[in-house]
Amino acid sequence: MYDEPRRAHHRAPGVNRACQLRNARLIEFRRIVDDIAGKIKNGELKPGDKLPSTSKRAEMYGVSNNTAYRALVILHDRELIIGQQGRGTYVAERPAK
Repeated sequence: MYDEPRRAHHRAPGVNRACQLRNARLIEFRRIVDDIAGKIKNGELKPGDKLPSTSKRAEMYGVSNNTAYRALVILHDRELIIGQQGRGTYVAERPAK
């Protein structure tokens, strides 16, 4: 048999960079979710409190508007916040135990 050079497993250029960027965005929106959820759970944010706008929240956390919006979607899915069309986003009332 002849010696054949070993080929390293390489993806197309830019693929690893794209994965790194996606992971960074994922970490960022989870950081926002964890921060806001923690403030709700510890009482710093109370039911009925208005949250900053998406653009203001993006500025506060140093992320894109899309990343800030994604965090709200998760918080809404967890029923921690409610959105009121044209009025803003508010901390949801806690269900009675």
